Amino acid sequence: MRTDWMKRLSVPLLALGVLALWACADAGAPERLVAPRAAFSSGGVPGRMKRVAGSLPADMPREASEVIGPSGGHLAAAGYEILVPGGAVRDATLFTLRAVDDGTLSVQLTATRRDRDGTLLDVGPLGFRKKVTLVMSYAGLAEQVDPAALAVVWVHADGVLVRLPSSYVDPSRRIVAAQLEHFSGYAVAVPDRSSTTDSY
Repeated sequence: MRTDWMKRLSVPLLALGVLALWACADAGAPERLVAPRAAFSSGGVPGRMKRVAGSLPADMPREASEVIGPSGGHLAAAGYEILVPGGAVRDATLFTLRAVDDGTLSVQLTATRRDRDGTLLDVGPLGFRKKVTLVMSYAGLAEQVDPAALAVVWVHADGVLVRLPSSYVDPSRRIVAAQLEHFSGYAVAVPDRSSTTDSY
């Protein structure tokens, strides 16, 4: 009989312990919920990629920033857009999209916020609670390519281009889009037919 009483009490006590630990967690610490993975294990599609040549629209701003909180939001510049779903971030976060004017269709994405001490944290590389969608226009494409071959690639720190498996093309809108696990540099690319060496 005493054993039954102890069993019935152990579950609520365990639940209270978990709640206490959760409440004591540092709410200001950045989370690593959907984190970036190394290029060789990113789930990228095999095959070397190359960035496509292109130009930015002359009549659009090259950069946009927006504070986005738990309810989500979006921002756009130079024919590129990021869509942040509700629940992707826990606190107000400054999202910045900057078109890279280097003769390719490339973008640099950052996400920053201040912790409780006022320190500016770059939380973009850590990942988000939900994936963020990047939409890139290829209207400024400067070369002849099959739109179906286009993909969004992660521009890895060592220069390797990692094709995102979630890439999809909408030829009617002349866009290519993908879901992002983290923020970094991204570009529109096609398979490099001149190379037979596989890379991720």
